[in-house]
Formats: sequence, structure tokens, C-alpha cells
Amino acid sequence: MRNQRGFTLVEMLVSLMAASLLIGLCYGSILLGQRSAHLVWKKASADERLMSGWKFLQNAVRMAYVPSVPDANGDRTHFHGRIDHISFLSNLPQGAGIGGISQIRLFLRETDTGTKEIVLEKVPYGIVTDTPPALIQAVLLENAESLEISYQSRDHDGDESEWREEWTDPDHLPALVRIQIKPADAPAWPLLLVAPLELEPLRRKP
Repeated sequence: MRNQRGFTLVEMLVSLMAASLLIGLCYGSILLGQRSAHLVWKKASADERLMSGWKFLQNAVRMAYVPSVPDANGDRTHFHGRIDHISFLSNLPQGAGIGGISQIRLFLRETDTGTKEIVLEKVPYGIVTDTPPALIQAVLLENAESLEISYQSRDHDGDESEWREEWTDPDHLPALVRIQIKPADAPAWPLLLVAPLELEPLRRKP
């Protein structure tokens, strides 16, 4: 009968170390996979928000609406803008519950934690009811560095004028609106450059 030889203490320690190393590698791979999946999901969500937000803003500015009757202050356009805030009326296409004439606001604000976020608001305009119309508000970008909006008009010859950081003309819409959003932890979003379709009718006012 052959002599049966058991594992020595050194062999058992080596085996345990190898098993621990394999378990650690597997656990690390799982954590790395989870983190990678989270980063992919986070980027996909940010990209989807970017695309949907940009598309909405582009359509909203393009469909800027001018009421047939000025308000009590003689404001015909209801279009007001600064470098970090824009407010205007838009005749949005019907669909998905967002259509109709609405007031659109895009602005930069500071949060309670000291960071900045870019907010997009929409509220129905011209609807007379017993209760105030519902305000729809969405955070377009949570960790923002800056929101830069500029406006361009045209002179009487149709030539483009210089870009300005404020729009207060009560009789005319800007010829072009330029919006640049910069996240604090990522590259700048693509530049949005759009012209309101109502520009020409306003310029031909009697």
C-alpha cells in the first residue's frame, strides 16, 4: 500500500493565497463592470437629455410667437433676453401634451449646494381658467459652468449687426439667437444658432 502524503502548511497557504487572488480579481472585474455600465448609462442619459433639450429649444425659438395685440406696456413681442436668461412666447406644435402657445424660459440658477444648474420652463399662455396654468419645469443640466445667450438684429438694409448680450426691443424679434451651454465637468454642448420664423412679418409692420 502506497504511503498517502497530505498537503503541507506551505502548500495550503499558497493555495489559499491563489484562491484569494482569483476571488479578488473576479470581484474587481465585477466592480469595474458595474462602474463602466454606470458611466455608460450616465453618458447615454446626458446625451439623450442634450439632444431632446436642444431639439426642444431649437423648435421653440424658431416658432417664437407674437400676439396680435401688444400688452399694456406696448410690448409686441414678449421676447426678453439676457446673457444667462431668455423668456419668450412660442407656438409649439401639437403633440405629447406640449403643443400650443406657451411661455418658454431658459435660465441659469444657483443651487443650495453652491453649484449651478440650467433650467427650462414652459407654461401655457393666454388660457383663462379658475386655476393658474400648470408650470412644467425641467433641469436641463445639473452641474453647469455657464449659460451664454446672445442676440443679433438686422439693420434696415438687411445686414447683420453685432451680437449683443441683452434683448429689450419691444417691437422686433432678434434675427438670430445663439445659445452656448458649458457643463462644469464635461466639454461644452454644441452651439445652438436659430432664427425665429416670425422675424420678417414683424419687420414689415405698418
